[in-house]
Amino acid sequence: MKKIILISLGLLISWSILAQDVRFSQPYSAPLKVNPAIMGTDNAINAKLNYRSQWAGIANGYQTASLTFFMPVYEQSNDNSLTAGFHSFF
Repeated sequence: MKKIILISLGLLISWSILAQDVRFSQPYSAPLKVNPAIMGTDNAINAKLNYRSQWAGIANGYQTASLTFFMPVYEQSNDNSLTAGFHSFF
């Protein structure tokens, strides 16, 4: 029964995943898309909002926006820290 539930859940999730990979012309503006491990390198609050409009001359050209946010949650005196963040496309 557990196996059937896991397979069903996997199929439901896979139908909601889009096949297109978003490309930004300036990838450093979306650091968590390039490398998720980069969020632990800076002990500051970071928020970035990107917008891309591809094929603007066409009526229904691609438009992509992304939001990246990460911040330190826990810091110790010896430069050890825990950072949490998220990256979302809309």
